[in-house]
Amino acid sequence: MGIIGAVGAIGDVGACGKPCPNFPKYFLQFTFLFVENLNVSNIWGGDKMKIIRRIFPVIAFWMIMSASAFAVRYYVKPTGSDSNSGDSWTSAFKTIEKATQTAQSGDVVWVAEGTYAESKTVVNSKGVKFYGGFRGTESQFSQRDISAYPTIIDGENARQCVQNAGVLDGFHITRGRSDVGGGIDNTGIMTNCIVYNNTVSSDGGGIYNFKGTVTSCTVYSNNAEFGGGGIYNTGTVTNCVLYSNNAGYNGGGIFNKGTATNCTVYGNKALLSGGGIYNDICCAVINCIAWSNNNTDIENSGGEVKYSCFGDGTTGEGNIAVNPMFVNVSGDDPTKWDLQLQPNSPCIDAGTSEGAPGFDILGVKRPKGAGFDMGAYEHVKPTRYYVKPTGNDSNWGVTWASPLKSIVTATEYALKGDEVWVAEGTYAESKTVVNNEGVALYGGFAGTESHLSQRDISAHPTIIDGGGIRQCVQNSGVLDGFHITRGRSDVGGGIFNYSGAVTNCIVYENKSTANGGGIYNYKNSKVNNCAVYENNASGKGGGIYNESAVINCTVYHNNASLDGGGIYNDNEGTVTNCTVYFNITSSSSGIYNKGIVTNCIAWGNSLTDIKFAGGVITYSCFKVGATGEGNISDNPLFVNVTGNDPTKWDLQLQPKSPCIDAGTSEDAPDSDILGVKRPQGAGVDMGAYEYVPPISLIIWHILGIKKLTPTQKTVVDDNKDNIIDVADIVHILKK
Repeated sequence: MGIIGAVGAIGDVGACGKPCPNFPKYFLQFTFLFVENLNVSNIWGGDKMKIIRRIFPVIAFWMIMSASAFAVRYYVKPTGSDSNSGDSWTSAFKTIEKATQTAQSGDVVWVAEGTYAESKTVVNSKGVKFYGGFRGTESQFSQRDISAYPTIIDGENARQCVQNAGVLDGFHITRGRSDVGGGIDNTGIMTNCIVYNNTVSSDGGGIYNFKGTVTSCTVYSNNAEFGGGGIYNTGTVTNCVLYSNNAGYNGGGIFNKGTATNCTVYGNKALLSGGGIYNDICCAVINCIAWSNNNTDIENSGGEVKYSCFGDGTTGEGNIAVNPMFVNVSGDDPTKWDLQLQPNSPCIDAGTSEGAPGFDILGVKRPKGAGFDMGAYEHVKPTRYYVKPTGNDSNWGVTWASPLKSIVTATEYALKGDEVWVAEGTYAESKTVVNNEGVALYGGFAGTESHLSQRDISAHPTIIDGGGIRQCVQNSGVLDGFHITRGRSDVGGGIFNYSGAVTNCIVYENKSTANGGGIYNYKNSKVNNCAVYENNASGKGGGIYNESAVINCTVYHNNASLDGGGIYNDNEGTVTNCTVYFNITSSSSGIYNKGIVTNCIAWGNSLTDIKFAGGVITYSCFKVGATGEGNISDNPLFVNVTGNDPTKWDLQLQPKSPCIDAGTSEDAPDSDILGVKRPQGAGVDMGAYEYVPPISLIIWHILGIKKLTPTQKTVVDDNKDNIIDVADIVHILKK
């Protein structure tokens, strides 16, 4: 070829509209011909070889760049035609075989979902990149979804599916049959593939990996008459899951003559040894889990096994022999197994960073915790767990559809920053619920919600029942929206609150043999917006023993043998905007105060409403409250305290209550026990409830701003027609 011919070849775009695939060869020919025909007498002494050596790096650069710049993309669809050009989805080839014949090294082939039962083995011998998992409309690689659009190469039990020397990514490989590598004979790169139901008469039932790379693949239900039921490996296998494979001799999951890293190998079988992995001499198994395979999980024949979990993993660097605790391996259908790790798996953070991949089989960045996890999956700690009475503690508990059954299990899983959502029902736990620091435990759900704002704690009571034999909760986090009942302990029969926050809870019928029948509120803690009634303490604080802060609570009909039938408020305790009614003690009072009491109502308690024991009481209503800043001793006029059933009492204020606007704004909460903003009038009200005029309540109801309590509905239905509407406002104004 002369210089003109070489130039013409460089510019040739061919019939399919792409640059000539032989561009690098022609470009090189052009360079040599150019130098040959050039008058070089005055360049580097006329030495042509020196000239070529000087410009060779430029030539090499152009060759590399040209291979990338002119790579061609072909498309394949089951509805295509092999007579098409294959250069778009609308003119796609029909068979993968046609694409392998057309594509050149460096080219890319996108294959749409569907089953491709090719007439012969797909041979990718030119370094072409084959990608499956497309719908058949995508314009960007990032748009593919290999789970949603399975692309299946089917050997029909008649032939090997693929021989790969390039890239094979995102395919299902099934029903292949051969002497080696029933599904795939791989010398290239294979990733994101699912390989199943393949058979060989020799080695590598699913994959025969000869010095190639296999990454992030799932390999199951394959069979080899000799070694490597799942994979026969002389290269590298990383982030792969292998289960339910069989070998006639060794290595039911993997026969390893190379390196296997971060693989999970479960439930495989071999007739001789190494049901999970047979590791040959001079080979390595690192960060792997091999569990419940027959004839030893890992048969090590002189190679290296480290930082792995397997049945005999009692020796060797970093190895363990403890149940890895997979999410689900129940039932006989392996396609329904889930070999991800439960939150308390011993394999979490137990691997080594040496040679570990940067991502797991799902593309999750490693590590997620203090160290790399063993196995194919890096555990991603959920930020929320779900609990239902109909759940199962063998579930992962990360959705309402697969919830945990017990609150105890959820709080044992949860770490700082996590949430636990608990659906309505009664939870008679086997032991005390321990809610640790930084964990938010929420009740009051129907069991379908996706946002916290959707829960309704009144409509969906979530009950923790101590059964009269154990303390219900020890809380150092957030406890919100629960009924706490029938707890029993020495301190804090229902709840021991230690540096935590208890809010929107109903605490009743609990007992302590010492202090805090309902709640023992220890230092640096808060109890807010709670109803505490019918609890009993053999010592002090029938309802609450408080060493910290109690706000917006109603405390009624509790009993203490010693001081503080309702609340025992210790030296560092503060009680703000609480309503304390009809509590009983044989010693002193409704509130026994050594700390600070502000904006409270204490009324109708036995002996005295509030016992002064060195503390400060201001802006509160109690029978001997005529002295002290802002204190009053007038009847607070509750809406209803008739009858012997305290659950039917209503401690909200009547319109003429002297406690309305009588409190102080200093340190007062922004809202009341029902979430009503304070103040509603000229000042903050005393007690747990902020009085709202009936007309305001009616407007709130009509506009859907706030749900009314049953008592509020009765009060504002002024014309008594069982309908709350504008007619009630008119009726009120007429009066």
